[in-house]
Amino acid sequence: MAKDTSGAVRDMPAPPGVDEIATRFGDPVLAFAPQPRLEEFASAQTMVLGRFVEISLSYSFFKNPLHHADPANQVPLTSDQQRAIERAENDHMPPWIADQVTRMRYPVIWEAVRTSVPIPAERSRPLESRLAAHMGDVLRNTFPGRVRSRLGGIPVVAAALRDEDVVRGVPITVDGETVRGYLVNTDPDVVVMGARVDSRYMTVVLDRKIVPHIRMEFIRRIPPHVVASAQRR
Repeated sequence: MAKDTSGAVRDMPAPPGVDEIATRFGDPVLAFAPQPRLEEFASAQTMVLGRFVEISLSYSFFKNPLHHADPANQVPLTSDQQRAIERAENDHMPPWIADQVTRMRYPVIWEAVRTSVPIPAERSRPLESRLAAHMGDVLRNTFPGRVRSRLGGIPVVAAALRDEDVVRGVPITVDGETVRGYLVNTDPDVVVMGARVDSRYMTVVLDRKIVPHIRMEFIRRIPPHVVASAQRR
């Protein structure tokens, strides 16, 4: 006899959200400046030897932010995805699960903005190495046609960041101020940029089809406890 697990699913606690993960990571966490077409969706973190070394923020993208149901905002879905969305909307799932599932309707810019910390004794040219790593991660995970082979079970991306691809000294806006950063605009699928911001590195990788619709400005993400404290004053 099949066991009914629907109650267990409905009672599942929500995993740590973006605010909680960003608070653990510490300040600053870099993010897109607020804008109508982008909605912060999820975060991913990387730990090395028990230490947080990077956090990546993903965003839902809305070409028409005034009307989310506009077909221009939606991506083609498989029948399995459509059934999953219907189930999430009708089975009284926890709001956090329903939100995760129903967002399949919309384009997601996975791991768009990454903040990383310096690593002791790391090799020279740390920003370039982070740009290459972030670019490789996004191509591997969202552009399967770029995967050339699998080395030891790890997908290898058919691309490399060459020194001549990197334009240095490019102005990047963070909290309304200009910092000098790097730009890579030679890849057929993505646009890549990055800068040193305070004691951290910011790297950004975007599907180039979406770039014209986005304001390329960034902020130091304000922790929620700081916002609450300011509002009480």
